[in-house]
Amino acid sequence: MVERRHGPTAAADELEDLLSPLYEAGWQTRDDSSYLETTRTEVMALLSLERSCMVLGVQYRPADNALLFESTAMPQEVTASGLLTEYDVFDEPVTVDLSGSLEQRRAQVGDLAFRQGLLEPTYFQVPSDAGMQRAEVWIGLLQDYVGNDVLRAVDPATIGRPGPLTDTKWLSAMVLVLGDHLSYVMPDAVPRIAALGLTLSCWRNTKVEDWHADDAGLDVYDVLMAKLNIATSRALMLCIDADGVHWDEVREVLCDADRTLPDGRRLADIFQHGWTDILASVDEHIGYWERAEERFGADAVLRLLTLVGSDGATRNWWGHSWWPTLCQEAVTAATAKGVALPGGYDQEGAAALVDALSETPELLSDEVLEFCIDRVGLRFAHAELPTRRLVYPADWIDDEDV
Repeated sequence: MVERRHGPTAAADELEDLLSPLYEAGWQTRDDSSYLETTRTEVMALLSLERSCMVLGVQYRPADNALLFESTAMPQEVTASGLLTEYDVFDEPVTVDLSGSLEQRRAQVGDLAFRQGLLEPTYFQVPSDAGMQRAEVWIGLLQDYVGNDVLRAVDPATIGRPGPLTDTKWLSAMVLVLGDHLSYVMPDAVPRIAALGLTLSCWRNTKVEDWHADDAGLDVYDVLMAKLNIATSRALMLCIDADGVHWDEVREVLCDADRTLPDGRRLADIFQHGWTDILASVDEHIGYWERAEERFGADAVLRLLTLVGSDGATRNWWGHSWWPTLCQEAVTAATAKGVALPGGYDQEGAAALVDALSETPELLSDEVLEFCIDRVGLRFAHAELPTRRLVYPADWIDDEDV
């Protein structure tokens, strides 16, 4: 049994540590919401978390080894646009029974947060009788958290115009695509998902894709492209935090002419005569985001990148919270069908392959990763998306609640 101090300070420190998976996913402690209750027999730490318009009450009882997610029971404020109000994540309390070391307990909190969809940006839905379409609510969320300046800068008429890609044309096309594909995703700021968005926008959707195509004459096969994506995303995750994107570090990663994969292969050798064009294209795409940050601020850009990282194109990418589950389900299904595991994993076992595939897939041999993508079926694995939380206009009243 793990021995712990149960004093007020220890309880507050432990709670902050236990909630680190949520803090890393963009949740923040609400101002003036943290406090401690002490009696002769127990200590209880309480606080409220918030992310965009979603709020979450937390209660920690260290003596009972229990952490409770619950309604905040606080007055819900109307957002700046006046269209929406704040919403509690949970109507009913959800308890995490804690055991083991602090690291194990943190993992238990993280597992529940994953299962409740708290590690990805919030997915939402609108009641059919709310008098407002989901797309309208999404625009209201953009107003509240990305800013009216971004919406005013969008000019759909520029998208079809001939000529070079301007900042306005780039921004307009991006926001319209996001609204078309992702109007059920809140514009939260989630650094890990923003890194996937940056990989998609400033790496994969540049001239990299041209040289990956079959007619490019290069052998940039799918498994190699997957390793490039994963290595890029992992490196970019170190360049993004709650304060925003550190663009000088991003350039050091993406514009390094001598960049290598973890196995030592040089990207200049992989892309050969296309590498110079790729570097120029990457630099151009980074520039669009840098100038957007100068106009709209670091937080707005972080939120837009999180939306980009939530796009269906990244659905089966390493870095999403559901990736380990996809790996587990795919390998389990394959072994149940009698598929023999490659690369020594027939001896090490399926669990070892799942661990390696979940944590560091870019370090697997090309043979093993190709097996996982095509034979095990990760290429077409289906991610179970987070529960869509119910939101509605601020002036809407459900008749059943009257």
